[in-house]
Amino acid sequence: MKTRILALLLACCLLAALLPTCVVSAEEIDTDAVVWGLYNYFKGDYDKYVLIYRTDNGASSIGVLQWHGTRGLTLLQRIVEANPDQALEILGQKLYDEITGLVVEKSSDDPWGTRILTEAEAKLVAQLLGTQEGRAAQDAQGYEDISYYVMRGNQRNIHSNAAMLYYCDFANQYGVYGADRYLLNPIKAKLGKDSIDSLAELHNGVLGVTKLYRARRNKTYDYITKTLGWDPGTCCPSLKFFDMLPESHWGHQGIDFCLEHQLFNGMSEYDFGPEGLMTRGMLVTVLYRLDGAAYTAAKAPFADVPMGRYYTDAVAWAADSGVVNGVGGGRFAPDDNVTREQIATVLCRYAAAKGVDTQTSGDLEGFADADQVSAYARQAMLWANSAGIVRGSGSGAQLSLLPRDNATRVQVATMMMRFWQEVAG
Repeated sequence: MKTRILALLLACCLLAALLPTCVVSAEEIDTDAVVWGLYNYFKGDYDKYVLIYRTDNGASSIGVLQWHGTRGLTLLQRIVEANPDQALEILGQKLYDEITGLVVEKSSDDPWGTRILTEAEAKLVAQLLGTQEGRAAQDAQGYEDISYYVMRGNQRNIHSNAAMLYYCDFANQYGVYGADRYLLNPIKAKLGKDSIDSLAELHNGVLGVTKLYRARRNKTYDYITKTLGWDPGTCCPSLKFFDMLPESHWGHQGIDFCLEHQLFNGMSEYDFGPEGLMTRGMLVTVLYRLDGAAYTAAKAPFADVPMGRYYTDAVAWAADSGVVNGVGGGRFAPDDNVTREQIATVLCRYAAAKGVDTQTSGDLEGFADADQVSAYARQAMLWANSAGIVRGSGSGAQLSLLPRDNATRVQVATMMMRFWQEVAG
């Protein structure tokens, strides 16, 4: 009896090992649509069947998918096997014997991995690739290889045809292990989940995790969304930044909100700079965008605000609207940092200019550092706190306003989200 039970348990373990690990059923991904969609993308609008290039290590890559190494050798052997006489006539005895004589006994074998075709050999191989047998072999091997990528993508919980095609193209460029290491794993870590649910998550996410694929990503995205017409879906707006804050961070939602509503830009294409300090120029620019960015001035009324800067129109608008003042001496100091109480003051002035009642009674005695609020900012801080814009840092007896601390970009993004939701919205 014990023997039978052990045998049954062993059989169950073996069966479990054979089952796919993906959590998505096969019906959720249309393998044929992904395979032929990507294969046609590789083929493009000219004859790539006969292309021969060199890989980064100098070896020759051939055909539609630019096969090299073992897969390149396998392709040539398939073509030869389909019509040996024709292959011998095209290649000549020496090259024919080399291709047919090489044997791959295990997956680690790569007898063709460093093979560099001479110019004369390349012409012969291109001729072979362009035959009817050569084209048919490439179509068959292309389907096999991309189907393998799709299988891997299924196992890695990719839940969208559009995302799957994008992943397969990345895998073809950098290998399935490279796709795991440089694309899927870091994006999933940033998203805090074990699945990829949209093309947008990969397309934006790749910018925030690796320098690879940047030259090709937009072309692939346009092919998927425009040529094929597949839905890219949506994703977290800050996913494209290397310094994206995790979703569990208190400031993540504010950054996403400001990016989605185009109030903030990154400090560069790939960095948001959440802990960077907010400057006066940045602040009025964000508020200017919130107001619609429709004001254009001939010249800003400050000597240190030249024409053509990103903040020029914003500063002119803010000064004309009475939202900001200069720092004296005809200067605005656009690159100076702003404190939390200064931001509350600017927001209070802007709200009042829009007809919001900012006269609030009460006090700030619940905050440990209430006495640190400057006299000019006290009413504004009181209003900002009562409106839910400034909520303080810490908790209990340690709850503080930090009024004179320089504000970070993530703090301001959160304040702007609350301002929009509680006041402007």
